[in-house]
Amino acid sequence: PLSLSLGEGKELVGRSEPRLESLRISDSSYGELVAEWSARHLKPLMPWQIHVADGLLQHLEGQLCHAEGLVSTARQQGKSVLLKALAGFWVTHMAALRGDPQTVLMVANKLDRSSAMFRDLAPVLEAMGGKAFWSYGREEIRMPDGSLLKIAAAVPNQHGASVDLLLVDELWSISPAVMFDALRPTMIARPNPLGAYFSTAGDESSTVMLKLRESAIAAIDEGRPAKLYFAEWSP
Repeated sequence: PLSLSLGEGKELVGRSEPRLESLRISDSSYGELVAEWSARHLKPLMPWQIHVADGLLQHLEGQLCHAEGLVSTARQQGKSVLLKALAGFWVTHMAALRGDPQTVLMVANKLDRSSAMFRDLAPVLEAMGGKAFWSYGREEIRMPDGSLLKIAAAVPNQHGASVDLLLVDELWSISPAVMFDALRPTMIARPNPLGAYFSTAGDESSTVMLKLRESAIAAIDEGRPAKLYFAEWSP
């Protein structure tokens, strides 16, 4: 539980854990390493962000337990900070752990969202030896070991891309054609990839988000672990 003083003896009491969450698979996780990386290179993560990183990056003897993750929170909670921490960690520390160059693709429902995250993160990676390409809509940075971070618009033309980590922001407004026909297939050829999807609440038109959410809740109701990690902060 968290306690926040509002002055005059008043306190707001809450908790950082999600209301809904997938069953735990492993006690081992790379989440702590993400938190350490962010504290060193970006900013300290909040408890809820650490909780997500810990759940999302559970592993068994180095192999990720989850192939995908869906995280749903209210607006202005710090999703972009966690997205940047995951991306930066993956092209540096995770690449070193795996001993193989890693490719990270960042996508958002609007190109300016992913471009803004890239602009925040690129100077950090440049200081670590990365070489950045700054053309709007085609931003990318390549690390000394060959690892690559790039952004893309949420359009159905990602054919040919092959990524180890797919980061999607505001999944609620991304279409099934883009998600299932363009983005998801980019992970097929990579060993032990991860698709991590973040979003605020959607509506009845949020087909992709609703489909993944329903699958995750079914697994929770049945008491079984799943390849999809799900965490939702909601009323």
